[in-house]
Amino acid sequence: MGKKKTKTPNSTNQTKPSTTPSVAFSPIPNSSGDRRSPSELVEKRLQGTEAPLPTQEELKRPFVSVLCVTFNRRPFIPMFLEMIRNQDYPQSRFEVIIVDDGTDPVQDIVEKEAMPNVRYIRVKEKMPLGKKRNYANSLIDNRTKFIIPMDDDDVMMSERISHSVETLEKNPQALCAGSSEMFLYFKHIKKLYKFGPYMVSPEDKTRHETMHQFRNRIGADLNDYIPVPTQHATNGTFAYRRELINITRYNETACLAEEKEYLKGYTIPMVQLNPFKCILCISHEHNTFDKRKLLENLNPMFVNESNRDINNFFKLPKEQHIKDFFLKDVDALLEKYDAGLQKHKPDVVKQIGEIEKERAEQMQKQMQQQQQQQQQPVITIQSPGQPPQQLTMEQVVQMIQGQQCQIEYLMRQSAFLESNTTKYQKKIMDAMLQHFVPKPAPPVEIDPCPPIDEGFTRIEIMI
Repeated sequence: MGKKKTKTPNSTNQTKPSTTPSVAFSPIPNSSGDRRSPSELVEKRLQGTEAPLPTQEELKRPFVSVLCVTFNRRPFIPMFLEMIRNQDYPQSRFEVIIVDDGTDPVQDIVEKEAMPNVRYIRVKEKMPLGKKRNYANSLIDNRTKFIIPMDDDDVMMSERISHSVETLEKNPQALCAGSSEMFLYFKHIKKLYKFGPYMVSPEDKTRHETMHQFRNRIGADLNDYIPVPTQHATNGTFAYRRELINITRYNETACLAEEKEYLKGYTIPMVQLNPFKCILCISHEHNTFDKRKLLENLNPMFVNESNRDINNFFKLPKEQHIKDFFLKDVDALLEKYDAGLQKHKPDVVKQIGEIEKERAEQMQKQMQQQQQQQQQPVITIQSPGQPPQQLTMEQVVQMIQGQQCQIEYLMRQSAFLESNTTKYQKKIMDAMLQHFVPKPAPPVEIDPCPPIDEGFTRIEIMI
């Protein structure tokens, strides 16, 4: 018998990490996908090119996987990695997985930065965005508790990871966290706009703004900002539990607007993040979707110019050059970078046209509904001990219908009681007649009339 050949695994094809928490030096794949021995890891750490061992205090923090899917975004990658370094969450407690299917791969940038918690995965064939996100989800570390997708061209707040983890830890019922309120700075007009919140009624929005107007006012501490509760959020603001990827997947043909299907029509239990601890979007020439189009046919119910200062998003001194990069420097880089233009993404261009048509129809419908509501009178109701509550016409109709049903029920009850009352009155009368019939009176003896006394003189009158 010949010797049984042992198949040697191809390290370049191994991208799925298999860490064992009990081992001090877990074999974590590097950007090439190799698995190093504990001795090699020790050597790397001594050289300063491997992550230091986490402290006992850091080990108490949940492990997080940050996912970045990219396509021809070379001008943004160095700044993306710098914002990763700026995170106030322990670097030893999160990994960054970059999945790149671009025609201009950025592996050289990642290797030059030599960040020990960053893994680079090269995909040679272009994938639709949804499929690429599913693939990134499949690569997370075995220790991972929370997953945070990040876009390479957004401004990330330094507390992006820590705030997401803290919010999910405080809300165990939520599978996902995100922000329906999102700020977008348009450089061509130098104005900041707030989009959202979505999927919330005007009445609930007004009530929330009134209730929290002191904490959310201009000039207040943005750490105390309370967002409007809603089930909606955009993917760039997501943070979700590992369990979520076991019950849902992105639409593998989606090239944008992929969050709705992933959240099963926004029915996945969600908690809102503070938008000032999340991201800031900046419009630029290489946006997957030209965000300047969002300024066309604005719906004031969802989109408004913000009176906030853009500096609210650059709170630390070390973030000033990040602001300069996004507001000034990046334009010159993008002007010379043809690979990032939309013409190299025909699948995206096609879906953008389809989505724009659908959104236009939805916007028209929402505007009509809003006009109808504005033309209708304001009706309020106040329960004892409660503040007045403004009712929508739908609520008024439901209340009237409920009262009509109650009136009909009471009328039936009244007729039933009236019928029973008549019936019982008859029974009572019959009972009274049976038990209280009067006895016949005894006969009365009448004395005969006495004789007529004729002792008087008759006078006959003759005519």
